[in-house]
Amino acid sequence: MKVIAIRRENYGTLWERRAPLNPTQVKGLVDAGIQVIVQPSARRAYPDKEYKKVGAILEDDMSEASLIIGIKQVPIQDLIPYKTYSFFAHVIKAQPDNMDMLDAILKRNIRLMDWETMCNYQGTRMDSVFGRFAGLSGMLDILHGMGLRLLGLGFNSPFMHIAAPHSYPTLASACAAVKSAGEEITSGLIHEQLGPITFVFLGDGAVSKGAQYVLSHLPVEFVEPSKFKAVAQNGGMVVCICLSVAMVMGSTQVIS
Repeated sequence: MKVIAIRRENYGTLWERRAPLNPTQVKGLVDAGIQVIVQPSARRAYPDKEYKKVGAILEDDMSEASLIIGIKQVPIQDLIPYKTYSFFAHVIKAQPDNMDMLDAILKRNIRLMDWETMCNYQGTRMDSVFGRFAGLSGMLDILHGMGLRLLGLGFNSPFMHIAAPHSYPTLASACAAVKSAGEEITSGLIHEQLGPITFVFLGDGAVSKGAQYVLSHLPVEFVEPSKFKAVAQNGGMVVCICLSVAMVMGSTQVIS
């Protein structure tokens, strides 16, 4: 019998709640005759009992699985020799922080299928859904951080009412908070020294589109790079977003 395992996320931030497969997807695998082992986790967004209900086996031991999947990097001590792993390894650009992990993967004869490098037959990357959510959560983090930063500089602002993304149960509730902050900005409840606030997007991929979706709940105005000087001088309090991206010879170049 084919066996795959979903590992418990234990790398980095304590707020990591994501899972590579939800219970509905696991049910599809079980119905197809594949045994699915799920390492128990009280932190995961989907309760253990939901996986058990659809036929998964809750078990810490993943030694029977030929394929082990997750989200974040795997701590070196948890890498099981001669297995196939799939997760975001963050090694494709030779990121220094993960080279020791990559060395361990090679030494232990592990096959790595990096989510970041998976493509379809047309050569299109298949992690675009993750990219969109990276943009959504990243922009929420930025707005939340802006509120804290401005407060540290002595300015109360509507951004203080935007929490970190893991605080919201749904995307809709997070966007509602951003929209509420936008209504306060429109009402003039932001110090005049803080405007205009400008965001610059240097790409138009899934991450950028996710981030722009969050910002669309603020009173935004999209402007071309050539108008940036006028916005800085006469922009008032509206949040302005400058799209400074040019396609030159097939690659994205920043306009200075």
